[in-house]
Amino acid sequence: MIDDSDRGLVIATRADIRFMQPLPLNSLRDGCIGIPNFHGWGGVNDRFAIGSRQQMGIYCQRRRFYEESLDQSHLRNPESVLAAWLEENHVPIQLMDFNFQRIRADGQVASRDLEIGSGLNGVNRAIS
Repeated sequence: MIDDSDRGLVIATRADIRFMQPLPLNSLRDGCIGIPNFHGWGGVNDRFAIGSRQQMGIYCQRRRFYEESLDQSHLRNPESVLAAWLEENHVPIQLMDFNFQRIRADGQVASRDLEIGSGLNGVNRAIS
């Protein structure tokens, strides 16, 4: 997690991603967590998020919700659990047109990420 106190934003990201464009900071609406608009798999992308310290504190505490979610059949993957956690905690989501790819230990792009940037990346329409 990176804390940009000057702008009041906190970033949570995986260490194995390659950003394919600059962060669209100017398009982030106040009060929202910015999450990429791809690979939501019925929820929201859980590989990158940006928001206020307060909102990102909630985002980073989602582990508390995982055990409870095991009893809920509609929450089948980490992306749907994250979306439900943010909704339960009234954290507004802004889907952002921001692309990146996961890079594996051998330097290759993860197979599911090959299409990112090609216009075929499974844009998440489940959360708006």
